[in-house]
Amino acid sequence: MNGPSAAGPSAANLVRARFRVVAGSCLDCAGDVGGALERLPGVRSVEVLAAAGVVLVEHDGTVEAGRVEREAAALGLGLAPAGTSAAIGAEAPMPALLAERPWWRRPRNLALVGGALLLLVALAADKLLGTRTPATAFYLATIVAAGFYPARSALASLRRRQLTITTLLVVATAGAVALGVVGEGAILVVVFSIGEILEDYASDRARGSIRALMALAPPVALRLAPDGTTSSVRVEELMPG
Repeated sequence: MNGPSAAGPSAANLVRARFRVVAGSCLDCAGDVGGALERLPGVRSVEVLAAAGVVLVEHDGTVEAGRVEREAAALGLGLAPAGTSAAIGAEAPMPALLAERPWWRRPRNLALVGGALLLLVALAADKLLGTRTPATAFYLATIVAAGFYPARSALASLRRRQLTITTLLVVATAGAVALGVVGEGAILVVVFSIGEILEDYASDRARGSIRALMALAPPVALRLAPDGTTSSVRVEELMPG
């Protein structure tokens, strides 16, 4: 997180916006989200809270939420305004939370289900039929269906000149196809995708618990002034010291 510069706006004029990672997006796969957002004109600092799935953006009041969302989308990450966008020392609007899709309606999960079904058909055809041609066709269809989103993530990582586990998966699958072991490549894609979705599910559960704990926090606090008096202020307006 970059510190404030002496030539920048004062803390009283800064706005702290909070964004959440939308369901189905991979924060770890997006690369240097903080560095990319800090390059936006007007942004003073960015803090990425991976465990909570939250990105805090502090800016001079000229950065719109849409610009942050578009910059994150270019990295393959979905962000949505979360909670309040509270100005430090001033009031700011409260954007509405976007509704999350249930897991059975998320395109990535549907692609995996389709790929898994194709894999079962391919395995059955491989065992029951005397020729491998139908099974190979189903194996290739499995790779296309279940590997679409991992391949897209790997391509985005390569554009940023980064090497991720998804990139290695794509390389391994392409190597399996080139060597003629298409069935092993299809199984690899499905098993990897299942592992990623289970990891996302566990992360979503953990983030939900964190959000539930944050909801228990009081919205206002007593701030102690230098003269010993106290005043009620919103928690978002409190600063260290």
